[in-house]
Amino acid sequence: MVQSKDSGRFQLFDHGSAAANIAAYGSPSPPDVAENYARLRGTSVDLIAGVNDGVIGPENIRVHHERLLNAGVDVSYKEFEFGHLDFTFAVKEDLKLYMMRLLRK
Repeated sequence: MVQSKDSGRFQLFDHGSAAANIAAYGSPSPPDVAENYARLRGTSVDLIAGVNDGVIGPENIRVHHERLLNAGVDVSYKEFEFGHLDFTFAVKEDLKLYMMRLLRK
């Protein structure tokens, strides 16, 4: 996360040198993930965000939602009244029902 904040890009891990990045990615800098969103065309993507998430706020997820839409990806977006850890440790009933509905698509 710190690297993304510092670079201003949603990128893969920066190995710290051009040589190390070339070895890992074939380029001197890590690839920007969002620049490759068009590769997801034909795949449904469902994004969820927690309005109480102090780590990755909904405004960040909305940026990716917009970029996915602009890339022509079939993407949905839904916000929940959760914090960051609620998605991992406190599986709430409304989230569970939403996820099950998505899996049945």
